[in-house]
Amino acid sequence: MLQLRLLGPPYAQLEGQRWELASGKPVYLLLYLAYQGDWVSRAHLAALFYPDQDEPTARHRLRLLLSRLRELPWAGGLEAEPQRLRFRVATDVQAFRAAIQQQDWPKAIQLHLQPLLNQFPIREADAFEAWLEAEREELRSLWREAVLETTLALGQNGRHKEAAGLLRQVWEQDIFDEQILQAYMRSLHAQGSRDGVLAVFELFKGQLQSELGLAPLPETEQLAEAIRQGRPPAPPPAPARLPLPDSPLIGRQRELAELSSGAARLRVLTGMGGVGKTRLALELAQQQTAQLAHGAFFVSLTGVENPEQLPSAIAEALGFTFFGPREPKTQLLDYLKNKELLLVLDNFDHLLQEAGLLAEMLEQAPKLHLLVTSRQHLDLPEAWNYPLTGLPRPDPNNLESSEAIQLFVQAARRSRPNFQPTPTDLQAIAELCQTVEGLPLALELASAWVRELSCREILEEIRDHQALLDPKTSGMEAVFEYSWHLLSPEQQHLMLGLSLFRGGFNRAAAQKTQGASHYLLLSLVGRSLLQKEPTGRYQMHPLLQQYTWHKLARQPQLQSQLQRQHALYFAALLEAGGEQLRQGRWDRVVDEVAVEAENIRAAWAWLLEGHHWPQLEAGLGAWGHSLSARGLYREGETTFARLAETAQREGKPLLWARATQRRGWFGLQLGQTERAKALLEQSLPPVEQQHHTDGLLFGYNGLGVAWERLGDYPQAEHWFQKARALAEQTQNTASLANILNGLGNTCRWTGRFAEAAAYFRQGLRLAEAVGNRQTTAFLLANLGGALWELGEHPAGWQTTQQAAQLAEELQHWPLFSGCLSNLAEMSFVQKDYARSSELRQRSLALRRELGNRRGEAFDTVMLGYNALRLGQPLEARQHFLEGLQIAQEVAAKPIQLDVLIGLAELELQQGQFQQALPMLHLAMQHPATSAEAKGRARQLLASLPPEAQGVGGISTPDLEHWVAQILQQPPA
Repeated sequence: MLQLRLLGPPYAQLEGQRWELASGKPVYLLLYLAYQGDWVSRAHLAALFYPDQDEPTARHRLRLLLSRLRELPWAGGLEAEPQRLRFRVATDVQAFRAAIQQQDWPKAIQLHLQPLLNQFPIREADAFEAWLEAEREELRSLWREAVLETTLALGQNGRHKEAAGLLRQVWEQDIFDEQILQAYMRSLHAQGSRDGVLAVFELFKGQLQSELGLAPLPETEQLAEAIRQGRPPAPPPAPARLPLPDSPLIGRQRELAELSSGAARLRVLTGMGGVGKTRLALELAQQQTAQLAHGAFFVSLTGVENPEQLPSAIAEALGFTFFGPREPKTQLLDYLKNKELLLVLDNFDHLLQEAGLLAEMLEQAPKLHLLVTSRQHLDLPEAWNYPLTGLPRPDPNNLESSEAIQLFVQAARRSRPNFQPTPTDLQAIAELCQTVEGLPLALELASAWVRELSCREILEEIRDHQALLDPKTSGMEAVFEYSWHLLSPEQQHLMLGLSLFRGGFNRAAAQKTQGASHYLLLSLVGRSLLQKEPTGRYQMHPLLQQYTWHKLARQPQLQSQLQRQHALYFAALLEAGGEQLRQGRWDRVVDEVAVEAENIRAAWAWLLEGHHWPQLEAGLGAWGHSLSARGLYREGETTFARLAETAQREGKPLLWARATQRRGWFGLQLGQTERAKALLEQSLPPVEQQHHTDGLLFGYNGLGVAWERLGDYPQAEHWFQKARALAEQTQNTASLANILNGLGNTCRWTGRFAEAAAYFRQGLRLAEAVGNRQTTAFLLANLGGALWELGEHPAGWQTTQQAAQLAEELQHWPLFSGCLSNLAEMSFVQKDYARSSELRQRSLALRRELGNRRGEAFDTVMLGYNALRLGQPLEARQHFLEGLQIAQEVAAKPIQLDVLIGLAELELQQGQFQQALPMLHLAMQHPATSAEAKGRARQLLASLPPEAQGVGGISTPDLEHWVAQILQQPPA
């Protein structure tokens, strides 16, 4: 069989004979067809290789090109039909993509040793060359992913030298890729090469400054500094996320200056669609990000249809995950409280009723700045509504200086790189600018036609269309209508299908749902109807999407068909995610589903409305897991309550039971333990009747967690053991590892530390076998605590450190801060108060970063105890009072009682028995006091000197009284 090598200098090989390929259009055509691997329409190929010709001429030249293929001895497999061509041969690109699909990362790396058609000159085929560059970049992105996955696995197995070698290959191809650089530095550090890390960093820093005039990202600087000082690298802050514009901003200097000089923390860019609000907001954010300690972040609200999703959308952009039962809005406000950053909230129009949240954010976070884009102004006292209009009319006496004309020319050169407007062209463009009211989007759309029409013809066509349409039609609509008119039927059909996507889409989704080829997508990018992001995802401007929706709505039969294709594609994605869950790839499922969350929400609603039971049942595991992992507990509860209600009404008992189980799980996360237990119990009979393994495992494990949280450890153990037996019987390794973690915790809470450690160790072996790193991290953390309780202090310390390192790699910051807190407590017990304070400070800083107010209160109070032991009473009192204030705000009674014990100890040091004893008695009697805190109070009471024995008959006010009294006292 004929084989083509495409990765590297191309060649063909058949039965031991090899042909090096010469550059030319006949070869380009065969290479393109081989790369696609399927039928390609002749119209598409004609447009690709002869874009400057009209369709009849281009198709004629394509026929002539095909006749020349007889000269190539290896081209005999070409299949030709009247409307399409195919050249099915084996290629290394196909093998590479298959390796990526199978997650065979080493094979993928080996196949992609060189870029696509490397060192193969392309002549007189601009569109083909543009396609080639885009494909090269996509394949390189896949190779980069393969390297990152491989080095991750190598690092887990301690093979840091191999990991560093691979990462260096990727980094040397793009030395300004700081994510790869950071991974490379961490691999070098893990193998003990401190000097190597610093040498690489200085090389990068020097080249970045000399070639681009830029400084490294703050997290790269922090990583290098931590390694330079010989301390463990701190967790990096969430990176700023601003989309990268594909061209410089033209004009708007006056607007930028005015918006930069304003003191308002809430700036609202208003104006009609297509006026350039988003582009101006991005430019402003980019200019100001360096002035803000925590940078600037972009929040696209186009796909946010439910106002309740607004906090989630902001959190997603910030890289912040909700944890625990508190309201998402409350958690978000806590997270932002101490941040100095700028949020760009793009397309706020349909969320105006949620404007009150913006006021709350500004009130709670005094260093927060908001930049909003909206077609309508915001009725808030804090808002500076800044109306944006089109670019100024060109000055007839100085056309070349016009910002609008410059924008048209810049955009036109994407279609015709050699475009140089003549004076006649400039005059026509000036009239066009007036016709479309200087709207940047209209000018960009119109500029794409310069390959087919002169500037005067473009102007006339727009005017003709404007005259044919409703008299109230804007210039923008006229431009869109003519753009639509110029599209081929194939392109129009694709636009209609793409308008259904929410939050963008990737190439695979467009291909599977619409049959879109890469070139067809790029043709829409070339006409400014789509934008391609650096990540490879595509976006349609909201205004263009709105126009296209209206066209699709006029074809209800086609709309129904396209919606079905869209929904079934994302249903299949969720089903595949369910299979990955069974294999233990939990993190991968969360990442893949999160990227498509807006599309999945739309698909889920369509599936539910149409009663597509098989798809709903197959997808509920991955969708529920993703919502839970991202802390979207209330959305999860609402989603599965609707599913349960519909399934019950339509007589689907198993689906009702599985949806009810998910409701129970979300109830546990929301702190509704009794209700959650009841839901889990109600769901069991249908699941047991049909012996649905996944449902049984989920239900048994959920009931174990519920009883554990209720403090009934025998019942918890009973359910965990049932889940364990079933997981072992069905060889469900991933679930078994998680269940053993639950069993270990149950033993730990009942003082059976040796048994707990045995369960944790068994679970660790299983979790590591399936590569479930998150479960591995939790098992390590719990095993570290059990070993410490068994008196195996060195092993407990080392295991907890391992858990912290893995949690940091996973960027699971709540677990990482918990590990730091545990290490601080271990150091405290060993009376190493200086190390305990250092660890506690790191935990405190991270919990403040996360907005974990309860954790912040606890760490602050524990710093007070460290200060007590270090003989620093003033610092101790300051920490206690600060921690008490936070603990009161979050109603954390155990932490408040910890403060009373600490303050009592300070009073006893001063001989103030009358003040100290009531606080100690209250702590001893209060049900919310932890066992460890009661032990400290008991020790203090036992150590009282003889003169304190006469202090009796002391009344003990309630906790609220003490807290209020202490916080009302003036600072010392």
